[in-house]
Amino acid sequence: MDQPDIGAYYDRFWSGADPAALAAHDYRAFQADLFAYVDQLLGPLAGRRVLEIGPGLGHDTLRLAQRGAEVWAIDLSQRSLEIVAARCAAAGVGDRVHLVRMNGERLGFPDASFDLTYVQNTLVHADWPRVVHECARVLRPGGRLVALELVRPRQNLRSAPLRLYFRHLVPILGGIVSGDFAAYRYLPRSAQSLTANDLARAVAEAGLEPEGWWELAGGMVSLHLAVRPKGLEPPPHHDG
Repeated sequence: MDQPDIGAYYDRFWSGADPAALAAHDYRAFQADLFAYVDQLLGPLAGRRVLEIGPGLGHDTLRLAQRGAEVWAIDLSQRSLEIVAARCAAAGVGDRVHLVRMNGERLGFPDASFDLTYVQNTLVHADWPRVVHECARVLRPGGRLVALELVRPRQNLRSAPLRLYFRHLVPILGGIVSGDFAAYRYLPRSAQSLTANDLARAVAEAGLEPEGWWELAGGMVSLHLAVRPKGLEPPPHHDG
């Protein structure tokens, strides 16, 4: 399957998802140490304005709102937004979550309007330099970008088992369970389009100041932390 219409793709991908059942199957539980570290990097969130690009099933949206943030979560998938809305309402944080169908490459928010931009496993589906550029534009001086992305790992023995699992077993198992083999073939391929160095370069070119980046899970996941320097003018809007 070629690069799909991402909104339509995820509308179909999540079409059978039951919001009530998702709370019992938070994938973060399998990576508790990693996400505890990410939460630490995010720092205090009470009263802060957070932009989340690509909330998926809302696992992180919930966590951000439960920690007191005012969250704007954007996605091209209407089905994803419906699931996130249902989960946040059920958890009693719906009043702190604002859901908008929007393209992360062309954010409809003013310059310097957020304290934090958070992106997880979203950039591989987009023109990632443009998304990072837009994240930099909407950050307030001193605001942070946190990006946690699937990337193409280095070719080494440590990453070989994970590469085998993700590239070959995930499409088979996901296709059997969902009946949609094409959808699960696209996911591993999309992750091959981005490297940790690509993301680090995009962060620097957007005018953000890197605070650190790490390769995790045998190099298949890259975590980047950057800040918008105080006194730096936001980059101009990307047109077209």
